[in-house]
Amino acid sequence: MIPSLLTRDHPSVDSHPRPTARGLPWLPVLSGALLVGLACGGSGEADGGDAEDSGPSVSITSPVNGARLQGGTFLLTMEVSGVSIVPAGTMEEGTGHHHLVIDGPLPNEGAPIPPTTDVVIHLGQAQTEFEITGLGPGRHTIIAVVGDGMHIPLSPWVADTVTVLVQ
Repeated sequence: MIPSLLTRDHPSVDSHPRPTARGLPWLPVLSGALLVGLACGGSGEADGGDAEDSGPSVSITSPVNGARLQGGTFLLTMEVSGVSIVPAGTMEEGTGHHHLVIDGPLPNEGAPIPPTTDVVIHLGQAQTEFEITGLGPGRHTIIAVVGDGMHIPLSPWVADTVTVLVQ
């Protein structure tokens, strides 16, 4: 028991002392902080939340950004977090499939990613890697973008970009 709360320090009518806000000056501050934290939806996490709070992401793991490649054939690999890669046509929350855009623009937000063209490669079988062939010498930009079962990019965008130099 805290010494300042003993009955000899704070006489009371009965023999069992009861703490009061006056005897505990920090109680209103603590109570207020607790209420504010609960009202704001605080998670209590020291780092501000966990990985799920940051949303889904995709990373091109190979080749790395800025890679110098000998010849125009190489294996591109991707990893995702917070989303499951599934075959095209699957319309379940938290799922999608990969598309690669090589030296071209992304579609407008909310518009479907075009089917395979000279700049878009559709990976509709839940692939996480693809052998890129036939890139000529020079700088090339490759964008991996995850789309839903109907090829609409996830919102917010789940995309990663690397630029490589083919020699």
